[in-house]
Amino acid sequence: MHSSSHFDPQLGIDIHTYPFGPLPTPHIALVFDVFDYLPLIGTTVNVNGIKRASAGTGGLAVHIPIGGPWLPPLRVPGGPQLDNELFMGSKTVRVDGEPFSRITMPVLSCNFIGMMPPFRPKRLAKPKPLSLMMPLTLNLALPNQVVVGGPPTVNVMALLMRAGLSGLGKGLKKFKKSAGYAKLMTQFQQLRQKLFKNMDPGFLKCKVLRAEPVDIRDGSVALEHRDFVLPGRLPLIWARHYSSADIDDAGYCGYGWTTPADIRLERDDSGVMLLTRPQGITAFGNIPIGRGVSMRR
Repeated sequence: MHSSSHFDPQLGIDIHTYPFGPLPTPHIALVFDVFDYLPLIGTTVNVNGIKRASAGTGGLAVHIPIGGPWLPPLRVPGGPQLDNELFMGSKTVRVDGEPFSRITMPVLSCNFIGMMPPFRPKRLAKPKPLSLMMPLTLNLALPNQVVVGGPPTVNVMALLMRAGLSGLGKGLKKFKKSAGYAKLMTQFQQLRQKLFKNMDPGFLKCKVLRAEPVDIRDGSVALEHRDFVLPGRLPLIWARHYSSADIDDAGYCGYGWTTPADIRLERDDSGVMLLTRPQGITAFGNIPIGRGVSMRR
């Protein structure tokens, strides 16, 4: 079934109280979560250019009163609210670490009886709902040619695992603040200095671990910096490469730097064609000397 994204419609029936008692209340909503547009905590996955919807993504709701005014009234704790939340997503397909929602997924909407929404670590910044919620609303995802399979889930196991890891992390933080941890680190530092006192500085990092940006073959420094990317079917990636081994070579951006502007194809004295690129030099032999045939009419 096709996936869900922002602006998909949702339909359902909530139960709210009127002056004479509870009645079913039609619920019309639209998937839209402003937190998905915020930097750092927002989503990084789009479906046809639109933000994806996963378990926990919010929506904007409209209620249709059929029995007069609500008690409690709109947007008051215990009364109808203007938001809802996708309850489930795919167990096997994940986006940004959350179950990917699709058509027919249940939606948690406000009710005068129900439950609190599941704990979602990636959405801690969202405000807590003012009313209890029940999955009485259905997500009607618009067709988008992106198919999501797998059984539905609320990701309970992952939440339990994250809670366990969170408890372990808190325990480690307490241990780091203890006197025993400081003593252990001091002993480890003394042992490390004793074992590697005769080793040249940087040998372990550059020669053994092969840590970038040092080339272990000659010890030269290699760096890469991406200036910009023009997206498209054939994206243009403009990146600068630096190598201290080529410090005598002058590129358009300075000595040791090569960019796409430095790409060139030339023939040396022996007749070999050399293609020079930031990634290196490629040699081609037996290239025809003639001008070739033009295909332009």
